[in-house]
Amino acid sequence: MGMFAERRRARRYSIERNLRYHMRGSRPALVGDGVTVNMSSNGVMFTTEQPLPLGKPVTLEIHWPVLLD
Repeated sequence: MGMFAERRRARRYSIERNLRYHMRGSRPALVGDGVTVNMSSNGVMFTTEQPLPLGKPVTLEIHWPVLLD
């Protein structure tokens, strides 16, 4: 197997947290639950119960184990 160079600029951290998503601007409102796979300072990779439309803005509510200031 060959080695592949990491092309992302920000380091990704494996963090699994439950989340709720809201697709902004969708009619009817598209909301559901998912789980984060990994996160970086530039983004979040997450799974959902159903496929989401590509290129549409989404709001995530990530369930953290403690309240942050």
